[in-house]
Amino acid sequence: MTEPDTRTERAEAFHELLLRLAGKAPDDLIAQARAWLGEGRTGQAARAVMFAVLAQNIPLVEADVDLLDDLLGDEGADSSALTQAPLAQFDPAPP
Repeated sequence: MTEPDTRTERAEAFHELLLRLAGKAPDDLIAQARAWLGEGRTGQAARAVMFAVLAQNIPLVEADVDLLDDLLGDEGADSSALTQAPLAQFDPAPP
């Protein structure tokens, strides 16, 4: 089980990731993922983001891939597909 402080830090980092994905991932996905995050359904939000990243070839920096891996692992979800996520060398400014 994840420590509460770590869980809070991860939730905050995930919210920041969602903000950075604005303009790259569908707006409806970002809005729904933020709603799920607010409801404490982080695993569901992380799965949806992972699917979008893979389906739409959205590049992520390694730290964001690691974050998704941790969030999915906390839920006992399979994160092995993240090995297929396109990696970015840096996180570009939003469009």
